[in-house]
Amino acid sequence: MNTKSRVRSVIAVVVGVVLLVIWRHDLPLFIPYLSAWIIYTLYSVPPFRLKNRGGWGVLADAAGSNLFPTLSVVALVNHWDGGGVPIYWYITVGVWSLSFGIRGILWH
Repeated sequence: MNTKSRVRSVIAVVVGVVLLVIWRHDLPLFIPYLSAWIIYTLYSVPPFRLKNRGGWGVLADAAGSNLFPTLSVVALVNHWDGGGVPIYWYITVGVWSLSFGIRGILWH
């Protein structure tokens, strides 16, 4: 990894940690955002490396690329709206985005 890549990686982690600190008191926003970071770590890093584990890899990729980012956006809208997003909207959007993520990785 060259210096430019290391700097970009450090910047990404610092921005991620700053957002987690800012959102630490808003659990509906904090949990999906942190979950996206965790699932991609488990997807890529040994000894877990879900990427090489068949269905678990498909599920991890779909969750990391679609489910958790989408739920983070819904939670962010909920935060800005003052709590006006009902729970069934989280569930509906979550199922929809996970389905599209699974379809995307299977077509990949």
